[in-house]
Amino acid sequence: MAIKNCPFENEGKMSSTVHVDGATYGEEELIAGKFEASTDLARKVLPFCRAWLAGQETFELRTSGSTGAPKSVTFHRAAMKASAALTQQALQLRAGMHALVCLDTDFVAGQMMLVRGLEVGMHVHVVAPSANPFATISAKTPIDFVALVPYQLETILQSSACAQLRDVACTIIGGAPLEAATAQKLAAFPGRFYATYGMTETLTHIALRALNGPRVGEAFRTLPTIQVSTDERGCLIIRAPHLGDPVVTNDVARLINPNEFEWLGRLDLVINTGGIKIHPEMVERKLEPVFASQGVNNRFFIAAQPHPQLHQQVVLVVEGDATAVLTKIWSIAHPLLTKYEAPKLLLSVPHFAETASGKIDRINTLRAHAQTYVLTGQP
Repeated sequence: MAIKNCPFENEGKMSSTVHVDGATYGEEELIAGKFEASTDLARKVLPFCRAWLAGQETFELRTSGSTGAPKSVTFHRAAMKASAALTQQALQLRAGMHALVCLDTDFVAGQMMLVRGLEVGMHVHVVAPSANPFATISAKTPIDFVALVPYQLETILQSSACAQLRDVACTIIGGAPLEAATAQKLAAFPGRFYATYGMTETLTHIALRALNGPRVGEAFRTLPTIQVSTDERGCLIIRAPHLGDPVVTNDVARLINPNEFEWLGRLDLVINTGGIKIHPEMVERKLEPVFASQGVNNRFFIAAQPHPQLHQQVVLVVEGDATAVLTKIWSIAHPLLTKYEAPKLLLSVPHFAETASGKIDRINTLRAHAQTYVLTGQP
C-alpha cells in the first residue's frame, strides 16, 4: 500500500509492520506518530522507524568500543539503503517475511536490522536484547530472518528455543568470532547460517561466511559490488560504492581474490614473542574444541604480557575458576600449539569486563586483579 503525502522512496512496495511491546504498527501509523512509546525499547525503536519512513537524510550510529573508545559516526540515508539492498540480494530476503530484531538498536547491527525490515517490506518483531530472545516471543510467531551474537546463539542451542531456531530460514551471526564447536552444531539445521564480517564504519557486514550447507568453509565472500584488497601490513582494505572512500581496517587477512578472504585477527592484538608474530584469535580457535570436548564452559581469550627477553609472552586469560582448565584442559591442549603459540601463564579473572555492546573488553579485563598460574605441558 502506497503512503500518501510522504517522501517514501519505495512507493508501491509491500508495507512493513513493526511489532513492539505487544502492539503492532503499520507504516502510516508510524509516520503519523500514532504510537505509544512507554518503554525504553519503544522510545528507541519507534521514533527511529518514524524518521526512516518519513525520509530523514542522516542518522548517527555509535561504535561498540571493542577496539577503541566508543564514538559516533554519521551516515547518509542513501548509504544505509544501499547496504540493506545488498544484504537483501545476498540473502534472498523478500517482502512479507518476518524478521526478529533482538540486538541493541543504539548500535549498527540492531539499527540496520530495522532498516532492512522497513526497506524490504518485512514484518519486524522487536524485542529487548537478551541471552535467549526466542524466550520472549510466542512459539507461534513465524521468524524467517534474525541476526544474533554468538552468546545468544549458544544460549538458544542449549534451550527448548532450539526448535524455533530450526524454523528460521536465514540467521546471521556477528559481533564476535563464533566458537568452532558451536558452528559444528549448525550442520544439521535446514536453515542457512552465516558468520558476518563488518563494523560500524561499513554499516555492518560487507562479507558473509557460510556456516552450514554446501558452501561451508573458512572464507568470507563479499556482498555484490564490494571488493577487498590488503595493504603493506596485510590488513583488509574495503571498497564499496555506497561507502565512498575505501575503508582501511586493522584486520589481518589472507586474500584469496578480490571477493574472498580469510580473517586472521586484529593487527592491534598481534603478539610479538621472540620476534615471532602470533595472532591470538588463531590460537583461540585451536583451544575452543578442546574446551568444548572437556565440558569446560569458562570464557577465555589469548593475550600478551611484557617479557624481559621475548618482548612479549603469550598468556591464557580465563573467566572464573581456572581449576578445570589446569586439570582437564592443558595437558590435552598443549601438544596442539606450536612452541611460540603455547601460553606461558594462565590468568584467572573472576569476571570479564565487557563493552557497552556486550563484547569482551580485553584491555580492562587484563587490568583486573587476576590469579596467576604457570603453564607447562604437564600441569
